[in-house]
Amino acid sequence: MARRGKEDRLTPQELAATLRQQVRFYLPGTRLPGRADLARHFGVSTRVARQALALLAAEGIAESRSRSGTYASSQPASGQWIRRIRAIVQSWHQPNLYQQHMLLGADRACRRHGIRFSDELLIDLVQDVVLEERLGRGEDPQSVGWMLVNLIPPPQTLLSWRVRGVPFTLVDERSAHLPVNSVSADDEGAVYEATERLIRLGHSRIAFVGPISNLRPGTLSRLNGFKLALLHHGIQADPDLVWDDEIPYPNGTPEMVRDRLAGARRPTAVVCANRRIARDTLSAARQLGIAVPDELSVVSTGMNIGLDVPGLTSLTQDPPQRIGQLAVELLLNSAANPGPVTLYGARRWTEGASLGPPRMSIP
Repeated sequence: MARRGKEDRLTPQELAATLRQQVRFYLPGTRLPGRADLARHFGVSTRVARQALALLAAEGIAESRSRSGTYASSQPASGQWIRRIRAIVQSWHQPNLYQQHMLLGADRACRRHGIRFSDELLIDLVQDVVLEERLGRGEDPQSVGWMLVNLIPPPQTLLSWRVRGVPFTLVDERSAHLPVNSVSADDEGAVYEATERLIRLGHSRIAFVGPISNLRPGTLSRLNGFKLALLHHGIQADPDLVWDDEIPYPNGTPEMVRDRLAGARRPTAVVCANRRIARDTLSAARQLGIAVPDELSVVSTGMNIGLDVPGLTSLTQDPPQRIGQLAVELLLNSAANPGPVTLYGARRWTEGASLGPPRMSIP
């Protein structure tokens, strides 16, 4: 093992360890500080600086170019620093079907890159204490990438992890307090696009049905997309047309939607947060004798795995397996990202027979 000289504050290995964390935030191909600059900044000899840069080059983290200098690797090796990815899943009982498929996608992506993957359930309410305990299990913080699924730690925990260089990304959540890496379906964009399509068909009395009262960021983003689309087209949002799927009804969503549609001033179109709600809305319309799409247009965003609703027009987002894969890729390529990154899954229209222009006037 190389030793520091009498005037050196760090050994080559110690300096390389410090540089290794910093290079993670350089864009690929960016020139690193030269030996003289490093020697001056860290209080070491140029010999120690040269040896530290050579260690980074040997690991593939940096590239040495003759007569030019040392650069951040233009093709950072996947998993070069991260040797394991751990997913912490927030759920009350067990991972739901969506989470299970997302974890399956993450596991497959890790296998493809030859790194280990594990997941565990987090039910504890004291999230910051639990997460710190998970982090302190004796592993090198930079060698483990963390996927926080449907889980938003307190801002002080997120900030602490960022300062310590812990690789992590939120999955299906976004922090409202601190810009951090996240991967999710674009719920706001999907609901906005679906609502705008109805408006372009001529609808102005449009209802939104979805889970609202839990106040999670994903939930709020759907409602925000709905309201923004109305606002941008000069339509005032009607609170009576925002239907909370989580309000308890004896027979659940179908009864709630049926009561709303039976009112005197029912909407001409409904945006549903997922296919299950759309299925219940179509069922309620049939029970009331409301013709779809002549008297009521119905569109769905999001998805319910394994649920097919014949005739439904929906804006389908990337499957959960793809979200899991994106989270792994974001973690493994974090060295190429100079700052917080938000990745959204793609979306596409699946055409059915549930959309049309409004053909009747609601008094």
